[in-house]
Amino acid sequence: MKIYIEERKGGIQGDKIENILKFSLNISPNIIKDKGIFEIIIPEKQKINLSIYNVSGRKIITLLNDFLNPGIYKIKIDSKKFKKGIYFAILKGKEKKVKKFVILN
Repeated sequence: MKIYIEERKGGIQGDKIENILKFSLNISPNIIKDKGIFEIIIPEKQKINLSIYNVSGRKIITLLNDFLNPGIYKIKIDSKKFKKGIYFAILKGKEKKVKKFVILN
């Protein structure tokens, strides 16, 4: 399966960046009809995995599996590549975050 990353930004520099940023995952909009944006915030350099699972717990796609520097990253997806339904985005690093979202094509 292809990875549908349209954009990836990041790389904030600084000595105490971990004091400013908190490990997080946000999805906008929560109900995706066309394109969605996954925003991940990484406070320190670490190995990051961002994957999407269906409601049955089956991994659909891995969007990101790489070492990232501290920063705010945005990954765009095209919802037309997915079936209509409920999905879970799981962000794993030194911490773990899970967000539920819906795709309506």
